[in-house]
Amino acid sequence: MNLSIRDDKRGPAIGSVLLATVLALGLQSSALAAVGAQAAGVDGTWEMRAGSGERWRDGRVQLNLKVDRDGRSDNWNMGYGQSLDDLQGLSEAQATGSAEGVRFELVREAGTVAFEGDFRSGRGTGFFSFTPSTMFVSRMADLGYRDLPNDRLLMFAIHDLTTAYITDLRQLGYQLATKELTNFVIHGVSVDFITVMNQAGYNNIDADDLVKMRIHGVTPEYVRQVRAALRSS
Repeated sequence: MNLSIRDDKRGPAIGSVLLATVLALGLQSSALAAVGAQAAGVDGTWEMRAGSGERWRDGRVQLNLKVDRDGRSDNWNMGYGQSLDDLQGLSEAQATGSAEGVRFELVREAGTVAFEGDFRSGRGTGFFSFTPSTMFVSRMADLGYRDLPNDRLLMFAIHDLTTAYITDLRQLGYQLATKELTNFVIHGVSVDFITVMNQAGYNNIDADDLVKMRIHGVTPEYVRQVRAALRSS
C-alpha cells in the first residue's frame, strides 16, 4: 500500500498519525492471526478400552490418542490411564458397553479436548479435536513460557497442568524450563511428593533426580524405610 500525504503547518502531522494507525492495525492483525493459528488446535483419532480388575475399580479407562499428519515427522501417539469422572458426557454404561454417536469432553485449564465416536463391547474409537485456552496461553506467557506449540499444550491438558502448580513449584525453589516442566507433569512429580521428601530430610533435590525417582517408583515411604534400616544396621 502506497501513501502520499503532505503535512502542513495548521495542525499535527497527519501523515505521522495515519502511519502510526496503520502500523497499529498491522500489529493487531498479526496478533489476531497468531491467536487464530493457535485456536486451530490439534485434531486426531482416539481409542478407548474400559479397564479391568484393579484399574477399573479405580474408575479409569485406557485412552490412546494419535495424531497423523500425512507422514510428517511430527506425528505422534500416546496411551495413558484416564479417570472416567474427568470425561464429561461419557457414562460408565457407554464406556463399558455399546453406544453410537457419543460425544464427551476433557476440560482442563490448558484447553478442551472434544471427542466423538462409537463404542462396542467396552471398546471405543473416533475422532478428537483440541482447542487451547487463550487465557491459559496468556497466563503461561506471564510465567515465562511463551510460544508453546499446540501439541505441548495438548500434553499439558491431558496431564492436567495448572498455573497454580507452577507457582507452587517456584515457591519450593523450582524454576523449570519447558522441557523440565513437561517431564515433571508426565512422570507425576507432584508438589506433595517434593514436600514430603523435604520433610524426610531431602531438600533441594535436583529436578532431573526427582523425575528419575518417580520413574523408578521411589516414594517418601521407601526413603524412610531405607533410612531406618541404615540406622539399625
